[in-house]
Amino acid sequence: MILALGFAWVYERTYGMGWVAAAIGIWTIIAPWVVSGAPDTTKVVVSNVITGAVTIVLGLTTMVLGRMQRT
Repeated sequence: MILALGFAWVYERTYGMGWVAAAIGIWTIIAPWVVSGAPDTTKVVVSNVITGAVTIVLGLTTMVLGRMQRT
């Protein structure tokens, strides 16, 4: 995510980074159910949801920063 935020400053060349980071965040949230069917512990689900949400927010922030710099 730090790299994605750093790449936001060169948005012209890396405009897809924000979408990739957001997609990884979505995958992180749904992965426990897709991979194992039923996650064993609540801690796994909570951890993945928090990590995924932070990743989505940072990915969207990357996109916003890139668009702001472009204009």
